[in-house]
Amino acid sequence: MAAGAATLAYVRENGLAARADTLGARMLGRLREFAADHPFVGDVRGRGLMIGVELVDPAADTPAGTPPPPLPGSPPPCSARAWTGASSSSWADAAVPSSACCRR
Repeated sequence: MAAGAATLAYVRENGLAARADTLGARMLGRLREFAADHPFVGDVRGRGLMIGVELVDPAADTPAGTPPPPLPGSPPPCSARAWTGASSSSWADAAVPSSACCRR
């Protein structure tokens, strides 16, 4: 706990949050300029220095923000087993309504 307190004190004393906000705003602006000229960039978003760049296939007919299809044999996109209490062998039986998935 002392290490966490020391880290927070360092961040506060050295203005690191404000610096991340300033640098992040500049970086987001530059990345958005870049995205305007490059069709393979679907979206640029972030806060401070936590920034995400969505790369898309410009030839595909799916809009930016569309999740990719699941890999063959992969479990459902939610932790349906934990949500339903089903055993590890009944992934297919663990139907989770999309409105309730991962929302607790």
